Amino acid sequence: MRSTVIVQLGLLLTSGPLVGCSFIDDFDKFHAERAGGDDDDGGVPANDAAPAPDKDATVPGTDAAPDAGGRADAGEPGVVDSSVAPDGAVDAGGQGVCGDGVTDTARGETCDDRNQVAGDGCEPVTCTATPSSTCAGKVCTDNDPCTVDSCDPSTVACTFRVIDADSDGYSPGFCRPGSGHMGGDCNDTSASINPAAVEICDGVDNNCDGRREIDEGLSKLRCYPDLDGDRFPNLDAPGVQACSCPSGTMVVTNPMDRTLHDCWDDPVTRGTDVFPGQTDFFEEGYGPGSRPMRSFDYDCDGVLTQRLGSLPDTCGGLLGLDCKAKVGYTNGVPSCGEGAEYTTCGMTGFNCEGRTDTRKQSCR
Repeated sequence: MRSTVIVQLGLLLTSGPLVGCSFIDDFDKFHAERAGGDDDDGGVPANDAAPAPDKDATVPGTDAAPDAGGRADAGEPGVVDSSVAPDGAVDAGGQGVCGDGVTDTARGETCDDRNQVAGDGCEPVTCTATPSSTCAGKVCTDNDPCTVDSCDPSTVACTFRVIDADSDGYSPGFCRPGSGHMGGDCNDTSASINPAAVEICDGVDNNCDGRREIDEGLSKLRCYPDLDGDRFPNLDAPGVQACSCPSGTMVVTNPMDRTLHDCWDDPVTRGTDVFPGQTDFFEEGYGPGSRPMRSFDYDCDGVLTQRLGSLPDTCGGLLGLDCKAKVGYTNGVPSCGEGAEYTTCGMTGFNCEGRTDTRKQSCR
């Protein structure tokens, strides 16, 4: 091609005068720039010894070096960014890095806690286990529900304290086999309550066997009310069985023995005066309601016993020998609590004469 151009130039020179020499100079300059260097590669820029400056330094995945953002490009398998140590991610090549939470023993890691807690015994950057100087972030566990797991700040060592608040050798709940201590304590606040305790009659499940009927196999007391405190129970009231009789009740060996029955067990309305074996007589009855409705059976025998009877005879007699023995109601015996004329005989000189007054009938 260059020869053709020279021929054409020759024709031009012979045909007429040439104005200046600038055309040939420009032609040679064009080809010099076209060559792009001295490597004789036909002018291809990618093959030059010194490539053109990078114009996309911020575009990920295109450069041979990390972008300005400090992260590895997709074209850098297994290379950790030099500006981030560690970068906490797995590069495109799939290799683990310190801080990804996976202990990569092939890379020499002995631990990997993601470098989130300082001073926890896992050295950051290298992911190697080192003795911790504090308990910060240290996790202590023996997987035993019957121990309290903690870190001792003085020794920075894990401690596993057995739960046994009452120090009876039994922990609450069920411990794992081989833990070196026993569980099943249903009350860890009382040393007398544990699976090895002897069942006693106290209303408590002492041996923690969980049976619905506590105090199993033990006899209980029969307790009946004694509200007025006269030591006689009300056998008509419902009794209870208990290990010890509660307040306001008393032990009854034979509930069928009615000679012990208190027919009026009331601490407010004369209950202390009513009991089996009462020997006193009373002019006022007890119980609710008006006087006719009240009871005078103070000795609880079911029979009304009147204290005063009728006058056996008129006052008088031989020399008054039986004068003082003649006492009683003159005109019939009144009911319990009712009044009537009452005569008492006595000597006046040599005569046995009567003295009368009004008296209430007392009963029991």
